[in-house]
Amino acid sequence: MKTRICLCALLLSQSVPAALIDFNDIPVGTEVSSLNPYGAAVIGTRLWVIERDMGTTVLESFTRGVIGAGPDDSPSVVMEAGPQDAPGYWAYYHWNIEIAVSFQAPISTFSVDAFSRTYNSQLFYTGVDEMGEIFILSAGSLGGLVTPQFDHFDVVAPEGGYITGFYFTQFENVGTIVLAMDNLDYVPIPETIGLPTFVFTICAVLFVHRRMKAARK
Repeated sequence: MKTRICLCALLLSQSVPAALIDFNDIPVGTEVSSLNPYGAAVIGTRLWVIERDMGTTVLESFTRGVIGAGPDDSPSVVMEAGPQDAPGYWAYYHWNIEIAVSFQAPISTFSVDAFSRTYNSQLFYTGVDEMGEIFILSAGSLGGLVTPQFDHFDVVAPEGGYITGFYFTQFENVGTIVLAMDNLDYVPIPETIGLPTFVFTICAVLFVHRRMKAARK
């Protein structure tokens, strides 16, 4: 609840035009959460560790994402986790990481470079369709051993609808996992809906996203 309230406050207080976000002007080692909002995007990273038998979350952090070297060595949002993040003997736990972006305005299109080391991951995007219904859709797969490089995504909102954000995750119970993001670009829709309506909608999307993740646990 606290996270949703803080994000809604940011949405109400900010109005920033679109821009390509390539992170090249950010010092390496900068904590990602300190950049928010960056352009019209609120960038979030999350690490959480789950006890394998009980399925309960025993550790959670929203400050582990930093600006670091991506797979092409360019400054990027980088998130990493491994056995060292388990609060005890690593074999009793599995660790999860996520990179997510919430837009502060309705978005018609966005593009992004995303990376997942070792394993494939799905990039999901959220929004509202022409009927006013919230959706969560997959934009496709990224990463894996076969493609140790950024994958590029171009995503367009459904006709009559708009995009509110996107996210991708990974989990592991033996080795190290890494996610990265670079070259985020987006196009806001001209103001055709009221800001209070958009704030309510994006908070609802975040709520649905949280409920879905809780159900997956």
